[in-house]
Amino acid sequence: MATVIPECPFCHARALLADQQPYCLKCGWNREVAITALRRGLKMLPVGVVLFSGFIVFMFYVWHFRNPGQLAIFFAVPAVGLSVNYFAMKNRLAKLEAMQAKGVSHETDSAAGTADGFSGGAPHDAGTFQPDPQYQALISVPRPRQVRMAKRGRTNIAVGMIAVAGFAGILCAHLYSLWARTQSFAPFSPGDWVTAGLAALILLIPYGMWRAQVRERDLLQNGEIAMGRVTRQWLNKNTSSIAYEFTDFMGNKHGGFGYDYTKKLYQGMAVPVFYDSNNPKRQIAYCSTFHEIVT
Repeated sequence: MATVIPECPFCHARALLADQQPYCLKCGWNREVAITALRRGLKMLPVGVVLFSGFIVFMFYVWHFRNPGQLAIFFAVPAVGLSVNYFAMKNRLAKLEAMQAKGVSHETDSAAGTADGFSGGAPHDAGTFQPDPQYQALISVPRPRQVRMAKRGRTNIAVGMIAVAGFAGILCAHLYSLWARTQSFAPFSPGDWVTAGLAALILLIPYGMWRAQVRERDLLQNGEIAMGRVTRQWLNKNTSSIAYEFTDFMGNKHGGFGYDYTKKLYQGMAVPVFYDSNNPKRQIAYCSTFHEIVT
């Protein structure tokens, strides 16, 4: 499945990706973040070369690969891939740095910016976004808040339960067929007992999902709420993940990670975070929840 690339939240042009960081080549949105990501990626390429070289040495001395054709294939394919990736990253970085040198037009459609909850008429770097009015409305909702399962929650839980039931059913059917032949566990090999243990672990997944939802509901209903800030954002296939930070009611800073099921958050944007006042490490970003608050 191809990566879903978002559009620019300012000029609505199709965004590009630099090391899983979206940016707009037209108006310069998220340019600095993309430049930082590309530079970081270029610094990590030598690590990939070292690991690849170590793998070749391992193949030669441990696996005793001596066939020139096999060695050529194992060497050429990754070497070409690393080279193409290096020059592509260098070319994209040069284009972004050229935009920075020439200066980027930051003219935006203020009406569109207001509608989407973004600030208009300012450089499109991190920190220029205003909190979404829907998020700000959550602060005024009194506790205990009324919570309901969101559509994304119903979908994800249903898919998860079907997958668990299907996989566990196949393993249990296999184990039952072995037992039914003699109605005894004597024919079970060590591998069959491992399969039985795996099936038991899989059957515990629904309990873990239930506990996670209980914790989530409790935080949304009774937890403290803080307006956090997205510090990083990654796109992977059709999912989006974020890192965020927030300040609790005591003035202490905390951070966390989570999925962005809304797929609308980028670095510098505000995100509500619900946390336990007695243990702020017990927290969850609102964009990562399967539930929603009724406002």
